[in-house]
Amino acid sequence: RPARDAIEALIGVAAVVKVGWAWATWGQTQTHWAPPLAMLFVGAALALLAYQLAMVATQRRLDYERAVAAEASRAKSQFLANVSHEIRTPMNALLGIAELLAETDLTPEQRKHVEVFRSSGNSLFELINDLLDLSKIEAGRLDLHTEPLRLRALLEERITLLSPRAREKGLALRLDIADDVPAVVTGDAARLAQTLTNLLGNAIKFTPAGSVALNVTREAGDTLCFAVADTGIGIAPSKLETIFEPFTQADGSVTRAFGGTGLGLSITRSLVQLMNGSISVTSTPGSGTTFWLRLPMPAAELAQVQAASASAAAAATEERPAGAPLAVLLAEDNEVNVYLVESMLAHANCRIDVAANGQSAVDQWRRTHYDVIFMDVQMPGMDGHAATRAIRQLEAQMARPRVPIYALSAHAFASDAQASLAAGCDAHLAKPVSKATLLTALATLRPASMSAALHTTTPPPAPMGALPLPGAPALDEASALARMDGDRAMYERVLQHASVFISDWPSSQDRALAAGDAEQAQRLAHDLKSIAATIGALALADAARGLEQAFGRPPQPSPRQQAARAVVDTAIAPVILALTAVPAYRRHPRSGLAASS
Repeated sequence: RPARDAIEALIGVAAVVKVGWAWATWGQTQTHWAPPLAMLFVGAALALLAYQLAMVATQRRLDYERAVAAEASRAKSQFLANVSHEIRTPMNALLGIAELLAETDLTPEQRKHVEVFRSSGNSLFELINDLLDLSKIEAGRLDLHTEPLRLRALLEERITLLSPRAREKGLALRLDIADDVPAVVTGDAARLAQTLTNLLGNAIKFTPAGSVALNVTREAGDTLCFAVADTGIGIAPSKLETIFEPFTQADGSVTRAFGGTGLGLSITRSLVQLMNGSISVTSTPGSGTTFWLRLPMPAAELAQVQAASASAAAAATEERPAGAPLAVLLAEDNEVNVYLVESMLAHANCRIDVAANGQSAVDQWRRTHYDVIFMDVQMPGMDGHAATRAIRQLEAQMARPRVPIYALSAHAFASDAQASLAAGCDAHLAKPVSKATLLTALATLRPASMSAALHTTTPPPAPMGALPLPGAPALDEASALARMDGDRAMYERVLQHASVFISDWPSSQDRALAAGDAEQAQRLAHDLKSIAATIGALALADAARGLEQAFGRPPQPSPRQQAARAVVDTAIAPVILALTAVPAYRRHPRSGLAASS
């Protein structure tokens, strides 16, 4: 501490002077002042140098600890995102099966069980979405999309969405917008809707009787104030600050009585800060709570919204007569995946062309107009991202309209989706892709009437009766059927194609490794992962994922591959056995397969 050291040095100087003066007076001899004073100044300088070195060492230690903390936070966010994505795949299957069950003839008791199943599944799905949002916010990956929006329409939509929940509890749900609030403002419609839904949903949940109101007023400048007021249980003053922390609620009794994890308000505050706004709360226990949300939302011109809507409508109908099939380009190098997509879209009024690699996709796009491109990310030669970048560059050079491109990938992490968007794709669809996902992607390209026709022409799912299959633990038939909307005939045709690929996979992999073609071996592992997941061979898909990752980037031999290959060999044996036994056991009138002995 320089100040303390300086004081101590001055005290030392004073002591030396005093002792020297006393010695000189007592002995009446001449005293040499320079050496002790010089030693004192040298000591002070050395103390200052030691201080500086200590500060540098401390700063280095703090920088290291800060880097470790940042990496731990990043790893935690990445882990949370990965786990959430892994949970979403079986959740989609479970919710899809519950939806199919609800459409069948059920007894009252069975229908009640299915509704509980669907309600609990939807609650879990909302929690997963909250965890994903939280991980994106902590990782700094959540972006805003600012554009003109009709404010009243957005608010009325929120009220309409939440009205049934309020009516179930006998609550009055009101919307009051001041006269001076602009009709059209600039902001992120999706994030504003999410924020208001969180606040209104919480107000309804914690209000046993009375009312919930959303009041919108205009403050100084372009700031709008959204006040969500309720007559609910209120919040204790000592808890007003902690309720915005993740996984925090007012107290344990709130969690027991009302449920929830305490993520909603934390995400809401993060979204508000991201939108350069502020949020505050006032509450009286037992009387109610009011959340004040203030956001900068400048007024916009209605013509901007109308122009955007007209442009989107024109793009959707450009050069396409009503009822004409959509021109679809599928860039996919795996024959099983090609067959699967073609089967899923067989009744969707589409004309599908197939490109086996990225360069072929670019060449076919040059020659033909397509309404949409489904682009597999991992293909030999030019991959999907490179092909997308090439198409976007050519669109600018040739002044051609932008074609929607959907990336297809077995990687579903946030970083993978970001890479697809950065390459120029419009969306990232994770494999195995469900039939509903493909139909939804096509529906966005059609006018409303054509979109309705798209879904009405799709045949209803076939009944999902259980069929005996040896080695059933190797194949999760339910999850595979859910991704195909219950189309059992399609599933069994896919099984036939998959049987050929998977049975030949070990020898194909061995040939690639013997030839020293690590890239081909990695592609084979990637295809095995995708196809296994499609037919419900989840254990094999996980093993193939581990083998694919063992090759690294760029692909090259590594000691990890032998262990990963052994895991694949163990997992693939029961799958091959099950697939080989399919023709002998699948005697079903809908299958269209002849039994063979």
